[in-house]
Amino acid sequence: GILNMGSTPNSLAEKTIKLAMSHVTLATLSRYSTNAFDDQQYRQICQQWFDYLQVPMNKNQSTLITGGGQSGLAVILSGLFKPYDTIVVDEYTYSNFIELAKTLHIKLLAIAQNQDGMDLVALEHLLTTQKINGVYVMPFLSNPTNRSMPLIRRQQLARLSRQHDFIIIEDDYLRHLDTQKLPAIIDLAPQNTIYITSFSKIVAPGLRVAFLLYDQQFDRQLRHSFTNLNLQEPTLDFAIISCLIVHHLIEPLIHYQREQIERHVAVFREIFDLSAPSSPFQWVKINPKMEIGKVKDDLAQQKIHVLLSPQFQAGGWRSHRDYFVRIAIAGISDTAQLQHILLRLKAIIR
Repeated sequence: GILNMGSTPNSLAEKTIKLAMSHVTLATLSRYSTNAFDDQQYRQICQQWFDYLQVPMNKNQSTLITGGGQSGLAVILSGLFKPYDTIVVDEYTYSNFIELAKTLHIKLLAIAQNQDGMDLVALEHLLTTQKINGVYVMPFLSNPTNRSMPLIRRQQLARLSRQHDFIIIEDDYLRHLDTQKLPAIIDLAPQNTIYITSFSKIVAPGLRVAFLLYDQQFDRQLRHSFTNLNLQEPTLDFAIISCLIVHHLIEPLIHYQREQIERHVAVFREIFDLSAPSSPFQWVKINPKMEIGKVKDDLAQQKIHVLLSPQFQAGGWRSHRDYFVRIAIAGISDTAQLQHILLRLKAIIR
């Protein structure tokens, strides 16, 4: 169920983290750091990472480091939105974003996806009938459906944000796996977009670091929100990530991860139809004749943990004609074991 990228005790990730730790001094951990946002070295590290992702930074943009992507989303929602504001999301979207919005009393409106991501015709209609404060999207391998937005769809969303003056929250959590590197939405609408990139899916889930990139007009609100929620950046985690970036140790991790996903995808496509060849998870439709409650019980009895589609719906467990499961395929290093589990899973949902 959880998108564990499959580190093992003797993995490249562990060796790399230990090497990075050898460069960390106690002095960097033994005091509060109140001016890190203005530190030139900090900005250079961010610049190097955004260069790798091919997301240009300009002089009118600011960066912020948070304790992971979820923390970054909390900073954005609490800093730029208020209770009862409305944010548009995909019909199926990141489940923790749904729960975060509920906590902050922010209303989510769900729009269906097509093969190119969020249906912008439906969005445009919504924009003419009610006030929309923001749109949350994952443009590459959207979680959980694996839909990716082509360039023209990104351009259309950018245009709508300028015309109707809403904020785009661009959660580009898997851009490191994208070999094509289409322009990010923040490149197309820099004054309307808050961009998020994080490292838990690259290095290790326990390293909670994310970078936010945004126009300076949002700086005061986001820093104030950040200070209220976090007080300071995750110093140790950031020191490790900084070392990996500066010494180009993160690229081998990404290369290894791509190879690992490729091996697991090869196993998966022998058993199920493939939704995305470069994704660490897959989205599979349950046989419409199956009763969703029974599927849930059978999975629990077999001790197979997948996430069911209602968990990704902004409206919760509501009636729906079609049901899906999200299968995380990268967290099991043994491909024979993965094949065995997938066959058991297929017997339950098909």
